[in-house]
Amino acid sequence: MRSWMTRLGMVALAISASGCFAISDLSRFQIDQGCDVDLDLQGFTPDADDLFELRVVKVSETSTTPILSARAILDPMGALNAHIVMKHAAPPGTTALDFYSDQDHSGGYTDPPADHVWRIDNACVPATHLFTHRFDFVNLTDPTPIGEDFVLHLTGMNTDGNALEVRVMSMPPESGIDPLPPRTVGLYRKATMTEADLDVRIAGIIDAGEHYQVTIWSDKNGNGVYDAPPTDESWIIPEQLGAGLVDATFAHVEDYNEIDPNVVLVR
Repeated sequence: MRSWMTRLGMVALAISASGCFAISDLSRFQIDQGCDVDLDLQGFTPDADDLFELRVVKVSETSTTPILSARAILDPMGALNAHIVMKHAAPPGTTALDFYSDQDHSGGYTDPPADHVWRIDNACVPATHLFTHRFDFVNLTDPTPIGEDFVLHLTGMNTDGNALEVRVMSMPPESGIDPLPPRTVGLYRKATMTEADLDVRIAGIIDAGEHYQVTIWSDKNGNGVYDAPPTDESWIIPEQLGAGLVDATFAHVEDYNEIDPNVVLVR
């Protein structure tokens, strides 16, 4: 019996000899490149003053423990509605969105009903997830971390009571014909800055073999959207992974960088 490869070759030769060649349903061969994470939260009246955490996780049929891909923390959520976009945060494969509001104020996750907890099974379909607060909660399993915690010690920041946001991007190697885009692995948003010094910690997102870029945005004019400096203040901290990124310090300076205007929108 001929192999399927032999039969396929004979079919290809027959088509070529007939003078016509057609390819159908190319969509079947599209590469899964993952997607942006886009979560639009609505009507979170019971949770507006609580810490909110989103975990982007890879799930497998062979394991009950998901694998962390990215994490976002709103400290606290700060409004009834919040729109979170994390570029390229969902890697290829089956990816879910696990998220909760820290109702019991423990500082982390607790099984419901102590916390309000949900899962969206497909991070990429639809492109934007409009999620209205509801009371059908689920239990979550702590994901396997990517690696080390990210810790950033901020000093001398503005104490104007406006928001501050930190994003951590995994940067692809510069070499390569078709390099991958930067991938968001961490996001932290402080709703109101009232103290000059702040320690930002995002657990388990740093891989010792990767390079990272950190962006910081201070909503200096308090309008809730990003405005280029000096209206708002923003910085880019490019550095290779090591002790400086796992446990880094940034002191306020008036030497600004423009960043991606994509910030968490609350309303």
